[in-house]
Amino acid sequence: MEEDILPQVEKLKRDRSNFLEYQKIGRELEALQRKLTAFDFMSSLTHSHTLQDDITSVKNRIREVDKDIYDAKEELDRKELRLKELEDNKNNKTGWERKEIENRIKNTMAALTAAEAGRDAMLDKGKETRTAIDRKTKSIQS
Repeated sequence: MEEDILPQVEKLKRDRSNFLEYQKIGRELEALQRKLTAFDFMSSLTHSHTLQDDITSVKNRIREVDKDIYDAKEELDRKELRLKELEDNKNNKTGWERKEIENRIKNTMAALTAAEAGRDAMLDKGKETRTAIDRKTKSIQS
């Protein structure tokens, strides 16, 4: 009987040992799965914080760039206004000088026309006088 029972007892011990090993491996597997889940969670959480920091820095950079753009636009507007003022001053000064030159030219042309008219009148009077002298000279000589 011992011969029949002993192999069965040995088999049962091996089966029990295998079953206990199976349970131990199952518990280790569950523990490792929980650790893996915890590791994944912590990695995701760390990655999330890193991304939040990156988002914050990108938003700050966007604000800085927007401020730089705003400042550049204001500077451009100031320079355009200054350029317009300078052009207006130039046009006013140039316009005034041009009018002054035009008036001088007009006055000079009027004086020239008057002088030419006086010269023409003198030439005509000189011709008339010459003609009168020539007639009187002829009349005296005749």
